[in-house]
Amino acid sequence: MRYRILIFAIVLVIISNLPFVKILFIGGGVGTSYTFRAQNSSDFEFVCIPSKGRDLAMMEAVKRSYEQKTGHKITLCRTFRKSPFKFWNWYSYLISPYYKFDYCAPDRDD
Repeated sequence: MRYRILIFAIVLVIISNLPFVKILFIGGGVGTSYTFRAQNSSDFEFVCIPSKGRDLAMMEAVKRSYEQKTGHKITLCRTFRKSPFKFWNWYSYLISPYYKFDYCAPDRDD
């Protein structure tokens, strides 16, 4: 009985991490947005929306433009966390370039 439960859990994790299953059934694939900001400054913030063409390449271009305009070099960080309990996102955590950036807490102007 334990063997069957273990096999079921492993199969569930594998299937739920397949990209097409994630987009169609779980959500979070189409229309997902990722917010980045400068680590040492709150002046620069960029929201990546890959499904709309606002991807990492555009973010890098905007970052270079900002650095040329201000004369300050910035390091970007993501403002969204990785949640180990959301096993359906494990594939993205390992493969997606959006999760390769360091985490920094988002600014709260409340």
